[in-house]
Amino acid sequence: MKHVQTYLSGRLKSPSSKPDSGFTIIESLMAIVVLTVLLIAIAPPMAISVASRVRARQVELATQAGQGYIDSLRSGAISPPDKARCATDILPNSGDPCLAPPAAALLTAPDEGTLINANGNASSTDPQDFVIQAIRTRTSADTNADPVARGEAARREGYGLLIRVYRGDADVFTGGAGTPSTTPVANLFTGATAKGGGFRNRPLIVLKTDIGTRSTSSNIQQRIPNLFN
Repeated sequence: MKHVQTYLSGRLKSPSSKPDSGFTIIESLMAIVVLTVLLIAIAPPMAISVASRVRARQVELATQAGQGYIDSLRSGAISPPDKARCATDILPNSGDPCLAPPAAALLTAPDEGTLINANGNASSTDPQDFVIQAIRTRTSADTNADPVARGEAARREGYGLLIRVYRGDADVFTGGAGTPSTTPVANLFTGATAKGGGFRNRPLIVLKTDIGTRSTSSNIQQRIPNLFN
């Protein structure tokens, strides 16, 4: 009995074996795998969120630029668009030639639109810059060879206006191979990069309005003939 007690006492007093401290290689590999899976799961939503914020900011700035252009026309600070004219009293459907996408000549044709140098540098074809394509309906003086007379008639009679606000670095303005589109990016947020050069070659915003310094009922009825029917 004494021998058994001595044996047990020795076992109790002897230091017990300690488990290995720290991570094993397998545990470290498992941690790496779990972290990788989490990053893969989180990265796409984060990228989409950042892209959405950037796109929303661009659309907001483009809207401000477009509205500023419209306000300048209404106040008479700038001349009405002259080269881009439709042969109708109202803006036709999207298939009409007068509503075609912009050409590179828009950069050198201020009577078709205007350039917005948003970042204030020497270039107007940066991603932060905007190019406004302006299209108006016809007036009674559109056949006149004098652009001053056409502008005065547009101010006097009023006109329907469509503007598209593009990014300054669209391929059509920078010599790229992409084809400009007329569908705004807001309508094609998903899948818009498949064709037509993606978002860069689509207008950030499209605005339609009526410009007229003298909104008499006859002028309004001429531009919107179905209003009084």
